Amino acid sequence: MKWMRKPGEHAPAVAALRALLRNHFALGDAAVIVVAQLNCQVPGCPPVETLATFWDAAGERHRLRFFVPVADVTPADLPPRWYLPALRDDGIEDCSCCG
Repeated sequence: MKWMRKPGEHAPAVAALRALLRNHFALGDAAVIVVAQLNCQVPGCPPVETLATFWDAAGERHRLRFFVPVADVTPADLPPRWYLPALRDDGIEDCSCCG
């Protein structure tokens, strides 16, 4: 998996996704939200995906994976707010293509 690192290329879309996540999951202003667009070369893996990781007020880490470029993530792609506990990231990857 290769990180797409073109300075500023995705900055507006990343900022929009951070704002969307902050609003949707009612995260505070101090919540850390990390968004990355990845390019995968592994057969069977989507060619481009977006990974969003964030920490809630209790310090729990959560992770979402979208199989589209960051600019294509929409509010409809987000799970309902009540699903947040299921998004908790235990650090265990269950898929050899995504780790």
